[in-house]
Amino acid sequence: MNAKPYLYVSASIFTLMALMHRVRILQGWPVQLGEQTIPMTASWVGIVIAGGLALWGFCARADGGRQTVVNRAGFAGCGIVGRMTAGLFLAALLLSAPVRFAEAAAEDVELIENLAYREGNPAWTLDLALPRSQGSTRRPALVIIHGGGWRSGDKADARFRNLLFEYAVKGYVTVSLNYRLSGEAPFPASVEDVKTAVRWLRAHAGKYDVDPGRIGAYGNSAGAHLAAMLGLVGPDVGLEGDGPYRDQSSLVQAVCVSATATDFIHFEGGNGKNAVQQFLAGPAASLSERTRRASPLTYVHAKAPPFLIIHGTNDATVPFSQGASLAEALKTAGANVTFLEIKEGSHKAMFEKGSVTKPAMEAFFARTLKPAAKNTKS
Repeated sequence: MNAKPYLYVSASIFTLMALMHRVRILQGWPVQLGEQTIPMTASWVGIVIAGGLALWGFCARADGGRQTVVNRAGFAGCGIVGRMTAGLFLAALLLSAPVRFAEAAAEDVELIENLAYREGNPAWTLDLALPRSQGSTRRPALVIIHGGGWRSGDKADARFRNLLFEYAVKGYVTVSLNYRLSGEAPFPASVEDVKTAVRWLRAHAGKYDVDPGRIGAYGNSAGAHLAAMLGLVGPDVGLEGDGPYRDQSSLVQAVCVSATATDFIHFEGGNGKNAVQQFLAGPAASLSERTRRASPLTYVHAKAPPFLIIHGTNDATVPFSQGASLAEALKTAGANVTFLEIKEGSHKAMFEKGSVTKPAMEAFFARTLKPAAKNTKS
């Protein structure tokens, strides 16, 4: 029996799965197994398997040209399936190219990868994107913080890499950073790390043409929690850590957060409960204090920077009430806050409802960070 058709069909299935995985990630929709995000590299496995099966099928042509019952029955579709497999395989390889859509559109952006904002741990790195065009004043900066329940994720994830380029094209100096995950070091490690990264950015503001008085932060999910802490937690709280550049401020001037945890004292559960427990791991006797110190709601004050809070009403990971509570607390304190409620939106509402959320985020940072600054180049 001729195995070629079955090899081609199997190769097509693996290629289609890899294509779907890559397309979903490039569109900003992470593929998850339980609470864990399946990384982009998983689709490479599908592509490699597909290539091996297709190659096996093509090599079968050299099998002496014997006619089988399947061939005599007119399974000419083998050639069609083979060509379809080759086309799908080529499409997968094209999507596997290191230049994604946003990067391809960013010809005027310089990317510097894996800069160390602190020595001693491979997690203490960031990617920085610079607009190549020169201006008369220093540029605003945007710090982008990946999500993943504080225990997974990476600055190279497609959603955050695309934002890195999109906002650099818009004229921002953009930074996407990694931080210690909770499996290595629970709270307050990740808060201390993102604060160190902001201090590093200010210390190098002259080198990278950044206006240190116009730095914003964006994060989704766990990254949103960390971005909120950058906007609210001052140096007197004791969460600066032992990192360098202590003469610089770690506070940012504008914060956009989506699907963010804000109040661990009243965290109602949801799919993110296990991630929260790991994030707050430590002695039981001090859990109450850690819970209070880790909650952005603890630090709300009237002079907080402008906030844009985005949350889906059907978020099953971080309850909608978490975002609503922070918005209400900031409003009550007299701070500048905009709350964008996404009706029937899930934990991925920021990306699934991009036609609404992305323009809102762009307008927010343009309003809070883009006004002409007096900080001219020296």
